[in-house]
Amino acid sequence: MWLAEATDDGTVSFERIEGYERITARLTDLSAADQVTLAELVAHLKPESGDAQAMAGVFLEALGNVSAADKYYAKAGTESREKLEKLFQRL
Repeated sequence: MWLAEATDDGTVSFERIEGYERITARLTDLSAADQVTLAELVAHLKPESGDAQAMAGVFLEALGNVSAADKYYAKAGTESREKLEKLFQRL
């Protein structure tokens, strides 16, 4: 199975590798653990993206895995960490 599409409205679609069956779900319908897995997948596929690394850290921290989150924050770099700090200051 592979991630076929991700849209701005939070919908993700997966397709079977063999065949054309597509499964579509909203991100909010996925479990927290599945959301972390997707965030880690994006971070793995886009290692040059500090924002992807930072978001994986956010999802991990939300699940209570602070040590793993810190590793992603370190990979994120200063610019992406500063963006997160500004975001959370507004909340």
